Amino acid sequence: MILRSEQCPPDIVFRCDYNHQRDVAEKVFTVILEESHRWRTLELRSPSYFCERLKVVRGRTPCLEFLALHSWNTSQADRAELAEDIRSLFADAPCLRNITLHGTYGVGDFIFPHHITHLTTSIGDGSNLGIYQSLVECRLQIENGTSGISEISPPLHIFLPNVQRLLVPSPKCWRIFAYLLCMTLR
Repeated sequence: MILRSEQCPPDIVFRCDYNHQRDVAEKVFTVILEESHRWRTLELRSPSYFCERLKVVRGRTPCLEFLALHSWNTSQADRAELAEDIRSLFADAPCLRNITLHGTYGVGDFIFPHHITHLTTSIGDGSNLGIYQSLVECRLQIENGTSGISEISPPLHIFLPNVQRLLVPSPKCWRIFAYLLCMTLR
Protein backbone atom coordinates (compact mmCIF):
# COMPACT_ATOMS: atom_id res chain seq x y z
CA MET A 1 0.00 0.00 0.00
CA ILE A 2 2.77 2.46 0.88
CA LEU A 3 4.64 1.73 -2.32
CA ARG A 4 1.53 2.37 -4.44
CA SER A 5 1.09 5.86 -3.00
CA GLU A 6 4.27 7.30 -4.54
CA GLN A 7 2.68 10.64 -5.46
CA CYS A 8 1.07 11.40 -2.08
CA PRO A 9 2.80 11.98 1.24
CA PRO A 10 1.44 9.24 3.52
CA ASP A 11 -0.06 9.61 6.97
CA ILE A 12 1.53 6.76 8.93
CA VAL A 13 -0.09 5.19 12.00
CA PHE A 14 1.94 2.34 13.47
CA ARG A 15 0.41 0.58 16.48
CA CYS A 16 2.10 -2.36 18.05
CA ASP A 17 1.80 -3.67 21.57
CA TYR A 18 3.58 -6.44 23.43
CA ASN A 19 1.01 -9.00 22.26
CA HIS A 20 1.78 -8.60 18.55
CA GLN A 21 4.21 -10.85 16.77
CA ARG A 22 7.45 -8.92 17.02
CA ASP A 23 9.04 -10.32 13.83
CA VAL A 24 6.04 -9.30 11.68
CA ALA A 25 5.95 -5.87 13.31
CA GLU A 26 9.69 -5.42 12.63
CA LYS A 27 9.19 -6.19 8.92
CA VAL A 28 6.31 -3.75 8.60
CA PHE A 29 8.25 -1.09 10.50
CA THR A 30 11.22 -1.53 8.15
CA VAL A 31 9.02 -0.78 5.13
CA ILE A 32 7.61 2.28 6.89
CA LEU A 33 11.09 3.57 7.77
CA GLU A 34 12.24 3.26 4.16
CA GLU A 35 9.58 5.78 3.15
CA SER A 36 10.38 8.39 5.82
CA HIS A 37 11.30 10.97 3.18
CA ARG A 38 7.59 11.03 2.20
CA TRP A 39 5.87 11.02 5.61
CA ARG A 40 3.43 13.84 6.24
CA THR A 41 2.29 12.55 9.62
CA LEU A 42 3.65 9.85 11.89
CA GLU A 43 1.78 8.39 14.84
CA LEU A 44 3.84 5.77 16.63
CA ARG A 45 2.22 3.69 19.38
CA SER A 46 4.70 1.02 20.30
CA PRO A 47 7.00 -0.40 22.94
CA SER A 48 10.16 1.62 23.47
CA TYR A 49 12.39 -0.85 21.60
CA PHE A 50 11.02 0.51 18.31
CA CYS A 51 12.46 3.95 19.15
CA GLU A 52 15.97 2.62 18.58
CA ARG A 53 14.99 1.69 15.01
CA LEU A 54 13.96 5.29 14.30
CA LYS A 55 17.62 6.36 14.14
CA VAL A 56 17.69 5.69 10.39
CA VAL A 57 15.26 8.57 9.72
CA ARG A 58 17.55 11.31 11.07
CA GLY A 59 17.69 14.00 8.41
CA ARG A 60 15.26 12.09 6.18
CA THR A 61 11.90 13.64 7.09
CA PRO A 62 11.55 16.72 4.85
CA CYS A 63 7.73 16.47 4.57
CA LEU A 64 6.90 15.57 8.18
CA GLU A 65 4.35 18.05 9.59
CA PHE A 66 2.81 16.13 12.52
CA LEU A 67 4.45 13.72 14.96
CA ALA A 68 2.73 11.75 17.74
CA LEU A 69 4.74 9.46 19.99
CA HIS A 70 2.87 7.19 22.39
CA SER A 71 4.61 4.72 24.64
CA TRP A 72 2.94 1.54 25.86
CA ASN A 73 5.49 1.42 28.63
CA THR A 74 3.53 3.16 31.39
CA SER A 75 5.28 1.74 34.45
CA GLN A 76 7.64 4.31 35.99
CA ALA A 77 9.92 1.48 37.17
CA ASP A 78 10.35 0.18 33.60
CA ARG A 79 11.22 3.55 32.08
CA ALA A 80 14.77 4.34 31.13
CA GLU A 81 15.99 7.63 29.74
CA LEU A 82 16.38 7.46 25.98
CA ALA A 83 19.74 8.32 24.48
CA GLU A 84 20.05 11.88 23.15
CA ASP A 85 20.52 10.66 19.58
CA ILE A 86 17.02 9.16 19.80
CA ARG A 87 15.44 12.12 21.61
CA SER A 88 16.78 14.51 18.95
CA LEU A 89 15.83 12.49 15.84
CA PHE A 90 13.36 15.05 14.56
CA ALA A 91 15.29 18.21 15.50
CA ASP A 92 16.05 18.96 11.86
CA ALA A 93 12.61 18.23 10.35
CA PRO A 94 11.98 21.43 8.35
CA CYS A 95 8.16 21.21 8.13
CA LEU A 96 7.42 19.75 11.58
CA ARG A 97 4.94 22.01 13.36
CA ASN A 98 2.66 19.83 15.49
CA ILE A 99 3.89 17.38 18.15
CA THR A 100 2.03 15.15 20.59
CA LEU A 101 3.84 13.16 23.28
CA HIS A 102 1.96 10.64 25.45
CA GLY A 103 3.55 8.26 27.92
CA THR A 104 6.99 9.77 27.43
CA TYR A 105 7.41 11.35 30.87
CA GLY A 106 10.65 10.20 32.45
CA VAL A 107 12.45 9.19 29.24
CA GLY A 108 14.24 12.54 28.89
CA ASP A 109 13.57 15.84 27.16
CA PHE A 110 12.93 15.50 23.46
CA ILE A 111 14.60 17.98 21.13
CA PHE A 112 12.45 19.33 18.33
CA PRO A 113 12.82 22.14 15.79
CA HIS A 114 12.42 25.56 17.37
CA HIS A 115 9.74 26.45 14.81
CA ILE A 116 7.05 24.06 16.15
CA THR A 117 3.70 25.77 16.68
CA HIS A 118 1.60 23.14 18.52
CA LEU A 119 2.76 20.93 21.37
CA THR A 120 0.95 18.43 23.58
CA THR A 121 3.13 16.98 26.32
CA SER A 122 3.30 15.97 29.96
CA ILE A 123 3.38 18.68 32.58
CA GLY A 124 6.56 16.95 33.75
CA ASP A 125 8.25 17.73 30.44
CA GLY A 126 7.37 21.40 30.70
CA SER A 127 10.77 22.57 31.87
CA ASN A 128 12.10 23.04 28.32
CA LEU A 129 9.04 24.79 26.86
CA GLY A 130 10.78 28.16 26.71
CA ILE A 131 12.97 27.18 23.76
CA TYR A 132 9.93 26.84 21.50
CA GLN A 133 9.28 30.53 20.88
CA SER A 134 6.98 29.85 17.89
CA LEU A 135 4.38 27.92 19.92
CA VAL A 136 0.84 29.21 19.46
CA GLU A 137 -0.89 26.32 21.25
CA CYS A 138 0.36 24.24 24.16
CA ARG A 139 -1.46 21.42 25.93
CA LEU A 140 -0.02 20.16 29.21
CA GLN A 141 -1.26 16.83 30.54
CA ILE A 142 -0.76 14.73 33.63
CA GLU A 143 0.88 11.38 32.88
CA ASN A 144 -0.19 8.23 34.70
CA GLY A 145 1.93 7.81 37.78
CA THR A 146 2.63 11.53 38.26
CA SER A 147 0.84 13.96 40.50
CA GLY A 148 1.35 17.11 38.49
CA ILE A 149 3.64 20.07 38.85
CA SER A 150 4.77 19.18 42.37
CA GLU A 151 7.06 16.55 40.80
CA ILE A 152 8.92 18.92 38.51
CA SER A 153 11.11 21.94 39.02
CA PRO A 154 10.57 24.31 36.11
CA PRO A 155 12.90 27.26 35.59
CA LEU A 156 11.93 30.48 37.32
CA HIS A 157 10.16 31.81 34.20
CA ILE A 158 9.10 30.17 30.95
CA PHE A 159 8.60 32.87 28.32
CA LEU A 160 6.18 31.89 25.53
CA PRO A 161 5.60 35.09 23.55
CA ASN A 162 3.28 33.67 20.87
CA VAL A 163 1.12 31.19 22.82
CA GLN A 164 -2.53 32.05 22.26
CA ARG A 165 -4.04 28.84 23.67
CA LEU A 166 -2.76 27.09 26.77
CA LEU A 167 -4.71 24.03 27.86
CA VAL A 168 -4.06 22.70 31.35
CA PRO A 169 -6.47 19.90 32.30
CA SER A 170 -6.42 19.81 36.06
CA PRO A 171 -6.20 22.10 39.08
CA LYS A 172 -3.20 19.95 40.09
CA CYS A 173 -1.31 21.62 37.23
CA TRP A 174 -2.45 25.19 37.67
CA ARG A 175 0.71 26.04 39.60
CA ILE A 176 2.48 26.08 36.22
CA PHE A 177 0.87 29.48 35.61
CA ALA A 178 3.21 30.96 38.21
CA TYR A 179 6.15 30.13 35.92
CA LEU A 180 4.67 31.03 32.53
CA LEU A 181 4.92 34.38 30.80
CA CYS A 182 2.46 34.35 27.89
CA MET A 183 1.97 37.77 26.32
CA THR A 184 -0.66 36.79 23.72
CA LEU A 185 -2.68 34.27 25.75
CA ARG A 186 -6.42 34.34 25.04
